[in-house]
Amino acid sequence: MRTAWRDDDPPDQEGFPCDVCGQGEYDCICPVCPECECQGNLSCYRDNLLYLLPSAFDWRPSLAGEGHGLVRSLAQVALRTDMDRQIWEEDQQWEGYTQEWADDHLSRGEIS
Repeated sequence: MRTAWRDDDPPDQEGFPCDVCGQGEYDCICPVCPECECQGNLSCYRDNLLYLLPSAFDWRPSLAGEGHGLVRSLAQVALRTDMDRQIWEEDQQWEGYTQEWADDHLSRGEIS
């Protein structure tokens, strides 16, 4: 069975999350595509849902088009939305740290 997972990821690190459900390689809940036998490949899906929360790539529609006819399940959408929410929260946290650092160094005159 072929998958959408990259084969060049280091063996001691988990690869990128699934584009469809947002889970890791071993937790992906996506079915195998009957046409190309890939799992977790966004191009196999025909739906054009907008993700419900901003992700690292901001608001974006899926690029699925008609694909191979698969339709995302509610579980896939919910898991992906949860992953996007977590990424968004982490981004907000890092923005806060960056702003605190900049404010601190500006107040001490270390940067201009």
